[in-house]
Amino acid sequence: MDIENDFGLDYDFELDPLDDDDASYHDRGKRPEQPMRASSYRGTPAIRAKRYSSERQIEETCGFEIADGESLHVISQGDIDSLTFLRWIIRQQRLDYCLISSWCIGADDCDEILGWIKSGRIGKCDIYVGEIFKGTYRLIWDRLCEEFQKLKCGRICLFRNHAKVMAGIGAWPFVIESSANINTNPRSENTVITRDDGLYQFYKDFYDKIIFFEKNFQDWKPWR
Repeated sequence: MDIENDFGLDYDFELDPLDDDDASYHDRGKRPEQPMRASSYRGTPAIRAKRYSSERQIEETCGFEIADGESLHVISQGDIDSLTFLRWIIRQQRLDYCLISSWCIGADDCDEILGWIKSGRIGKCDIYVGEIFKGTYRLIWDRLCEEFQKLKCGRICLFRNHAKVMAGIGAWPFVIESSANINTNPRSENTVITRDDGLYQFYKDFYDKIIFFEKNFQDWKPWR
């Protein structure tokens, strides 16, 4: 099976077929074969790993910088969510643009994001949330829509979205890929922070194509 991505890279996958003698497989019944398509991005092997148990530890030890093309892999637990790492990025640079994708967003996190936009730490921002957000987090949804409409700083999108991704660019591009949403979760989480223009553009191009018909954002245009 050949999978070709948007960057022109071809991958060959050999999938081992299930054993035809497996009774449990026949009991479930065979599903019709369907072609598989995937989009992928080839990164670099420059990886560093860190383990943290609190946001305080990150603040005390994140004096390092990510080199161009490098990925930092973090295993965390305790008072850490994906916004922790965006906060670390914003301490290093002002962002001209940032996209935020999360299943849910807490009220305090909403305040912090809006604060960054109003203070100029983030220029333009697009936020993508899960399908339950409008009903379950209605007050936060209404506030985000109202503030974004007033500030003309981007758009809020609601769709079947479970991705936890942040990507942006200022002095340099970055991508934060995490198993954590933007709300503090005590579970162990894994996060990858990458400084790479190709990966940033990969995510931006994908999210720019999402169609959303919220009346407040009909005149939205992709940043640059």
